[in-house]
Amino acid sequence: MDNCSFLEYFKAFTPFIIAFIVYIVWHFQKSNEVLANESKNLIVQINETMLLASEAMDLLRNAYINYEKIPDGLSSLNSKLSDFKIKIHTTTGTLSFLSEAIGDKELEDLSYEYWNKMNTIYNGFDLEMNKVENRVRFQEKDDEYIIMQYNNVADISNKIKRSYMGYAMYRNSWLLKQTGRVNVKIIKRKEK
Repeated sequence: MDNCSFLEYFKAFTPFIIAFIVYIVWHFQKSNEVLANESKNLIVQINETMLLASEAMDLLRNAYINYEKIPDGLSSLNSKLSDFKIKIHTTTGTLSFLSEAIGDKELEDLSYEYWNKMNTIYNGFDLEMNKVENRVRFQEKDDEYIIMQYNNVADISNKIKRSYMGYAMYRNSWLLKQTGRVNVKIIKRKEK
């Protein structure tokens, strides 16, 4: 009779067990979907930021070369630099959120490096903009500096895009990253 009652209990709880398993699988898939969508958005934001940096660099270089026509180009350059700064903050916010949500130290370090390099290029562009406003003559070292800063940012941007491409294409999972970081602490008992 015990076997029969166990079987009856098992039959009764089977729908709940299946529902729980389906919920766990759905929850895992949904979290991967959210992570993939956010990663795709981040990659788009990085591309837009790089486009703004490229446009600002071109305007800055043209302002140096055509320094006689500076007043015409200053408003568009100021506008482009302002858009660039806003995009840096938006992209960095998304990057910080994703790196913390995934919990990967390497991604957090990349996020910090991206923030530093983007601020460096913005500050560099701003300094060069001040030179243009003060009608300082263009020198070859100014052009080299602008290109060097842009290349540094392009390198870190490409590194980040490669890191998040696996998440965007559903190849990586936050759960696998989380389980890889489990810290087990062994507490030694005090002996009496």
